[in-house]
Amino acid sequence: MNSPQQQPKRSQARSRQPEKRKALLQPQNFESTVLYRFLDSKGGTLFGAIERSAVLLRYTSDTLPINQDIEQFLDKQVFAIAEEEIISIEAQADEAEEMLAMELPEVQYPDNQKLVIEVTHPIFWKLIGLMARADKVMSRIELLHLAAVLPTEQHEHARHQLVSLFNRIQQKIFMVTSPGKRANRPYSVQQFLAALKTDGGMEALMSRLSGTAAPKILAGDTEVVSAQPDTEEVVALPDEADPIPSDKDSQAA
Repeated sequence: MNSPQQQPKRSQARSRQPEKRKALLQPQNFESTVLYRFLDSKGGTLFGAIERSAVLLRYTSDTLPINQDIEQFLDKQVFAIAEEEIISIEAQADEAEEMLAMELPEVQYPDNQKLVIEVTHPIFWKLIGLMARADKVMSRIELLHLAAVLPTEQHEHARHQLVSLFNRIQQKIFMVTSPGKRANRPYSVQQFLAALKTDGGMEALMSRLSGTAAPKILAGDTEVVSAQPDTEEVVALPDEADPIPSDKDSQAA
């Protein structure tokens, strides 16, 4: 009897409550084993950070200056910096490929490296595009390592760079948006916006917070991620109610 076809994993844990927001379910295949294992085991935190950004952008969509301030922060301080890291990894792959003296044989990719990403806001496409580019270059690095062209030390350095850049994305977002976090209570967009107004904008807020340690990531805030994160229960807005894996981790996966 033929076994049923394996379905891609959901990138975000499903909420136990009924769905309250429309989402696109974007299937994503991965060639890089490093990136897939990271997202499969630690991706909830990353997607939780992007979902919080999405909630802030939705709630400020009718307040253009604030909305643009948040978008510029994400574009310049989050995604642009991550792209610079990917460019650095691409340069390493390009340099190694120049030393390749043979044509690589046919490549066999694992058939289970698939995730389904819940897209609840257009901001998710920026992350998806970044992941696709990172997947492509890290797959090249992995193949060059298998071909004995890239030394193990350089492979590990590139792996560390890749995982670190995605960790920094979520760390920076949670740090800058931390004024809206309340202990044992839902995230408050209104509280965050009040802090934003007090500081005079995202740049000033980020400058003030950058001298403090990154906020502790709570399980209820990031590990359990769905189309309805803790930010959905927002005070005074009832209309809207609704770490780097080690080598041992990779080997065990």
